[in-house]
Amino acid sequence: MARIGSIRRYLFLLPAAAVVLLLVGASGLVAGLDLRPKAFSLPRVTIAADLDRDGTMRVVERITYEFRGRFTYGTRPIPGGPYAIEDVRVTEGNRELEQIGAPYNLQWFFSAADERRTFTISYTVRNAVTVGPDVAELYWKWVGEDHPGIGTVRVDLTVPSGAGTVRAWGHGDLTGTVAVAGDRVRWTAPDVPAGSFVEGRVAVPTVRVAGPAFGAPRLDRIVAQERAWAASADATRRAVARAAEADRRRRTVATIGVPVLVALGIAVFVFLFVRHGREPAAPDVGEYVRDLPDDPPAIVDTLRHWGRVQPIAFGATVIDLAQRGFLTITEEHTERALWFDSTDHRFRRTDRPTDDSVLGFEAAVLDRLFAAGPETTQSALTASARSDPRVAQVWWRDFRGRVRREFDHRRYQVGDRSGIFVANVACALAIGAAGALALSWRAWWVGALGVAWGLTQVGLTRLLRRRTPLGARRAAEWEGVERFLQDFSALEDAPSGHLVLWERYLVYAVALEVSARLASAMAARVPASAEATATGRWYVPASSRRGLDGLAAFGIGFSNGFAAASTPRSSGGGHGGGFSGGGGGGGGGGGIGAG
Repeated sequence: MARIGSIRRYLFLLPAAAVVLLLVGASGLVAGLDLRPKAFSLPRVTIAADLDRDGTMRVVERITYEFRGRFTYGTRPIPGGPYAIEDVRVTEGNRELEQIGAPYNLQWFFSAADERRTFTISYTVRNAVTVGPDVAELYWKWVGEDHPGIGTVRVDLTVPSGAGTVRAWGHGDLTGTVAVAGDRVRWTAPDVPAGSFVEGRVAVPTVRVAGPAFGAPRLDRIVAQERAWAASADATRRAVARAAEADRRRRTVATIGVPVLVALGIAVFVFLFVRHGREPAAPDVGEYVRDLPDDPPAIVDTLRHWGRVQPIAFGATVIDLAQRGFLTITEEHTERALWFDSTDHRFRRTDRPTDDSVLGFEAAVLDRLFAAGPETTQSALTASARSDPRVAQVWWRDFRGRVRREFDHRRYQVGDRSGIFVANVACALAIGAAGALALSWRAWWVGALGVAWGLTQVGLTRLLRRRTPLGARRAAEWEGVERFLQDFSALEDAPSGHLVLWERYLVYAVALEVSARLASAMAARVPASAEATATGRWYVPASSRRGLDGLAAFGIGFSNGFAAASTPRSSGGGHGGGFSGGGGGGGGGGGIGAG
């Protein structure tokens, strides 16, 4: 029994051991897989060719690969033509490799991974030249278009010796060159781009080759054709050179000009900020402010947002009017067995008439709430706004305008700043445009600098707003009130027993967007009976458990919901001696590949 108990003690280790074994096996499997994308490049291709008197050409190609990943075969197809290719061999060092598909679809096999390898391909081309009465023409494409780009291609051709002069031309990318030295011709093509070929054309005096001549003399036709191609190539070279020089000059201008413009933009912003944007020093009002200033909640929120009227201004105004006795708010909660519960709010107009204490935007809110009678609900107001969005939008713009006019009347913020803003943004856009232009000229770092500073300077425009000394003082006071309401529960000297003061704190907590935090703090400090008394005159929750929390949620939810219903919907309707540029007709060619 003791042995069985000992075995049971270790049984719980079996699942853990199984998991460990699975992880080890999986890691081994993953390690065995090569998930890297494979690719190859061709650093160098060298070709040596010997042309015999009978028109046969022996070719030896040395192709250097740079492999990234695992490869098992290479390819060297050569298109067919009026010639025959024989004796194809592929070797690496002194070892001959297995190959198939010769001569025209050659494929050879090997094993390579993340390394450089050089393969030698040799073959014989019979009937490589076309013999005319004056010259024998060799027209051969040494490398075709199908390759990923080649670092350097060099071709050395030896022709039969004898009387007369050998002439040669090269075709392909315009950076290539061809040189003739006696019986030898060399073509050199650096940085051959993908899709470009390397082709040679040679005119050998007929006396140097054996065999009968056919047709008309060939040399004059060859020279005329090559001169036309050379003229076109030279024109292209000159155009490329002019474009390169213009590009160099543009980059020089960008390299000097964009940093100068950025420095100018910084100077413009600093000047505008020091002269027009620096905020006046606010007085020290202390860490906490307990006595509420005399601004309506909507004005408080607008002051905090630098003159922009936010949706919360509407909800805070409704709660403020209720606390002042112009209406009551009753929360109505409906429980549903098969669907989510719903919460609505009912508004009732009291008998208190409007007087001089009611501001213009507050009167507009009362008129909107009770346009259809002395009683309405939040859902009815939202539905009405959605059913007639044009009227709702007009009212919402009017409400925001009334709040903004009242805000301007209090002179908390320096007036029209459009000229200053336009000057800063125009300067920023000019610098950003210069940076974008520099990027198009491939002046990368200065272009990025110009675009980055242009965007930054546009974003810094908001720092050019400025409050008046009175506005700075009032903003500091409301920040002190906000800190006081946030830290309400932790303060030993927080007021208690002042119901009206609690109510005012609740109203302004909505405007300062700390109502949820204050409601929780007051619920912890204020007795339930006092809490009910505090809001019972103007806000009635659906249950005693919700209390102040329901009021906090109402202020934000009602504001956002009504503002969304009164805002235009989005519309999806959309209303609102070098190579010539010719050639390509020679035999041979074909690409170079691997897999």
